[in-house]
Amino acid sequence: MSLFDKDNFAETYTNLQQSGETVEDVEFESCRFEGCDFSQALWKRCYLRECSFVGCDLSLVDSLDTVFNDVRFVNCKLRGIDWTRGRWESPVLRPLYFKDVLLSDSSFFGMDLQKWRFEESVLRECDFREADLREASFLYSDLEKALFRHTNLEETDFSGVKNVKIDITQNRLKGAKFDRFTALGLLDGLGIVLVD
Repeated sequence: MSLFDKDNFAETYTNLQQSGETVEDVEFESCRFEGCDFSQALWKRCYLRECSFVGCDLSLVDSLDTVFNDVRFVNCKLRGIDWTRGRWESPVLRPLYFKDVLLSDSSFFGMDLQKWRFEESVLRECDFREADLREASFLYSDLEKALFRHTNLEETDFSGVKNVKIDITQNRLKGAKFDRFTALGLLDGLGIVLVD
């Protein structure tokens, strides 16, 4: 028996322990989740609209055929998620927002991520190959070993990022914003030797 009703509106859920549980065919609108543990859970055919997760653990969640629309994640663990398994309306009506989250080892391969916000977050070893990240933001995030290939990064904001390596011959970067020292990492793939 599910903890949730089929339709949930403007509910607040605090400190739920749902690790490894299944949430199926449930809709959440304007709901707030605080301090909840959904790690290794299966969210199947769910719909989340204008929801927020604060201080939650969603590591290794399987979001099979789940729709996320205007969802915010703040101070959460979201490690090892294959976001491509969700059901993404293209373009997403309202993009997702991540702030101060651990999002490492996750896959966004080939996804439409226009205007998504990944701010002050750890995105180590995330896969953004073939994704559309136009006008996205990675402000002050750690992108160590993140993969970018055939990725549209036009107008994307990389201000204050750490450890970013992007091959400028394999990605679209027109109008992308980089700090001066961060921009030096763009030269790595060209075999250029910098001297003082």
